[in-house]
Order: sequence, then structure tokens, then C-alpha cells
Amino acid sequence: MKTYHFESLIAALILVISTMLLTTGRVEDWLTMLGVFFLFQYVSIGNRLEERHASQENPEVACVRWMSRYMYIKEAFFVASFIVIGLYPPLVGSAIFMIYPAWRKLWRKWYPLNRNK
Repeated sequence: MKTYHFESLIAALILVISTMLLTTGRVEDWLTMLGVFFLFQYVSIGNRLEERHASQENPEVACVRWMSRYMYIKEAFFVASFIVIGLYPPLVGSAIFMIYPAWRKLWRKWYPLNRNK
């Protein structure tokens, strides 16, 4: 099993269980949960691209360092919105998104990128 498969499985389990426990099961809750899951897929790919790009001696896109910063800023605004609206699956998703970069840094500490690939 590839790392991204494992990460996706864990994210899906967390999102499904939290949606079952924290909501009344409205269609909106499940649609939101699915949107959050596929956003996680997108972020996962983006993070891998960011890792690979940042590992280059002279990155072609200098603003790559802003990618994580913007992710945290957007999540802060989303968290505030979700609390006001009362949508709980995306709150769990926001927690996953905020923890994910730290997980990837730890993962890369254990398994550094092979620059020869």
C-alpha cells in the first residue's frame, strides 16, 4: 500500500466516523464530508508536489513557500465559518488539513526524498 493510500484511508475513516457521530445525517453533512475528503486528496497531491519542488536547489516557482502559509490562513477562515454555520464534518477536515503538513514533515524525516528520482 502506498503512503497516499494509507493517508486517504485514515482521512476517510476519520471523516465518516465524525460525520456519523457529530451530525444528524443530513444530506448536506454527507455532501460536505465528501467535498472535504476530495479536498484532502487534492491537498495530498499538492503537498507532494510542494515537497518535490522545494527539494530542488533552485526551485522554478519561488512562491512555493507560500503554499503552506495560504493553506493555514484559508483553514482559519473556514474554521470560523464552519463554527458560525454549525457544519461539523468540515471542522474535522480542517483539523486534518492543519495536522497533515506536520505529518508529512515527520514522514520526510523518516523517509527523505530521493533526489535521483
